[in-house]
Amino acid sequence: MNDNCPEKELSRKQNHAGFTLIELLVSVATIGLLSAFLLPAVNRARETARRATCTNHIRQIGTAILNYESAHASFPTGGTTSQSGGFGFSWWVSILPYLEERAVFEKLDRTSEVLGYIDASLGNEWNHKLLNGKSFDVMACPSAPEGLLLNTVTMRPMYVGISGSILHSKTKPKKHTYAGSGTYSSGGILARYKKVHSRQIPSTSKTMMVAEQSDYCRRGSHSIDCLSDCSYGFAMGPAKRDWKHSKYSVVQSYDRGFNLTTLAYLPNHREFQSEGIAGNCSPNRPSLSAHPGGINAVFADGHVAFITDSIANVIWLRSADRNKNVRVNSIAKN
Repeated sequence: MNDNCPEKELSRKQNHAGFTLIELLVSVATIGLLSAFLLPAVNRARETARRATCTNHIRQIGTAILNYESAHASFPTGGTTSQSGGFGFSWWVSILPYLEERAVFEKLDRTSEVLGYIDASLGNEWNHKLLNGKSFDVMACPSAPEGLLLNTVTMRPMYVGISGSILHSKTKPKKHTYAGSGTYSSGGILARYKKVHSRQIPSTSKTMMVAEQSDYCRRGSHSIDCLSDCSYGFAMGPAKRDWKHSKYSVVQSYDRGFNLTTLAYLPNHREFQSEGIAGNCSPNRPSLSAHPGGINAVFADGHVAFITDSIANVIWLRSADRNKNVRVNSIAKN
């Protein structure tokens, strides 16, 4: 009989087509096991890359601040009002030219009654048109949870200026209800209404300028936005407490430190109801990150450090004060 007949050839092809059910189940189980082993490693690699980007961004911010200091013989003011005492600009605006954003800086209106406030009817219409929807990669940290910055008019930074700490001898308690309780200090490098000179800093390598603020606080089981721009964006600066808007008869009792924080809590303290955190842009909103175990900060000599959640409280707080010569051996430089 001829073994090459078409019927036998077709039969052999049918017998070897596809997988059996057992083979398929074994393949699926193998893929599942490999995924279980590999997925955590992949996630760790992704977070390492994201953290490296966050570190690079805060280093660029620190370099921009130092370049400003070289050009102006002082560090940028943490926040200034407009000439009439209305909402002015934050320190972010001062360093825009050193973040390769000189074109944006030169187009900003810097003479009106309100400047950095660009949202709603009281805001600066020109600056609103200029900044609405504009993003700056250097102000973002890709490790931040998705949704943190949704529904915003302008770029919200994930890094906060350090105005000082509650340990400083010249602190200002804030007890009025509108801005919430807490304590404000101008003992740091980025102090409101104050230009700080490098000669005022005994040890630049031990004095923080900017820290991460790129995750949520918590209130019970709920995530709460507690970024220090208070949803107004990077440009928002302070207004004097006795400022009265020309369009309104009421005196605006504001006195808030937008885009600044006075350190009162350890890194990644998340309890929103703590004093100085809740309220309308209270002054002690914490440094937060989605990185496991700590946050990034940049110091006055330009180096970046990853500061662990377990740092000694007194070391953490005093590193925010420009005139405190403290040891910070528990901070590892990057």
